Amino acid sequence: MIVNVGKNILSVRDRNRKWYLAHRQERLKKMREYYYAHQEKNRKYREEYYRKHKEEIIKKNGEYEKNHREQAREYHRKQYWGNKEKESKRKKRFYAEKREEILKRQRERYWMIKSKVVNMLGGRCVRCGATDLKVLQINHKNGNNGKEKCGVKLLTRIFLGKRGIEDLELRCANCNFKYEYERGRCGLNNTPQKRYYRKMKDKVVEMLGGKCVVCGIQDKEVLQVNHKEMDGKFEEHRSGNMLYQDIVKGRRGIEDLDLRCANCNFLYNSTSELGR
Repeated sequence: MIVNVGKNILSVRDRNRKWYLAHRQERLKKMREYYYAHQEKNRKYREEYYRKHKEEIIKKNGEYEKNHREQAREYHRKQYWGNKEKESKRKKRFYAEKREEILKRQRERYWMIKSKVVNMLGGRCVRCGATDLKVLQINHKNGNNGKEKCGVKLLTRIFLGKRGIEDLELRCANCNFKYEYERGRCGLNNTPQKRYYRKMKDKVVEMLGGKCVVCGIQDKEVLQVNHKEMDGKFEEHRSGNMLYQDIVKGRRGIEDLDLRCANCNFLYNSTSELGR
């Protein structure tokens, strides 16, 4: 007896397809009802599954995106632009819920990257030999003229090997400020604005004692006004020059201010939390 298997399979598929098309709306309605009735349960299940298989999922997704780079990029682009408003709300909601955790991870990653880059550059200030990670800064040997800022992006590029370090060196905050003064970027330029800024700063430094309250250094080039309660970000005046003017003209008190050198100021601002 010969049975035409292929024909039977096709007839079953046709029957299933016809039934699905006839009951499509009803099935979709039931699926939506089930989804909304068990939404919280499904969300917890997905979170638990992801936690248990996190490394495996990340590895699998990474391999797929590596082998299908263009398709993955196109998919993410369509997903973003097709749901831009929804994605924006989701990201804001997620950040609001996980803010402290996100900031903690960012700070930990920042200090990890900075420690690696500092070790690559010798681990100490080229001028005074300071080794404290919190006061060490990257300096451009050729001045750079403000074309490249020494921030998180520069550290990350060096860490990932996308940027060389031949034209870079390490200086502590004090030595970096002195270097900038010697180059004429921080007040030694003979312009009316620079001279007025330096005059206001000198007066404020004298009013606040003329030396760092921690180490006693008296070099005006590295002295900075510090907020004792660490509330400088709430200061109405965003520029130092306007703050100096208000202090000199008596429009702003100095009870909550003190003087610290750049090194001591960086250390003070990084005591209560892992960097500001």
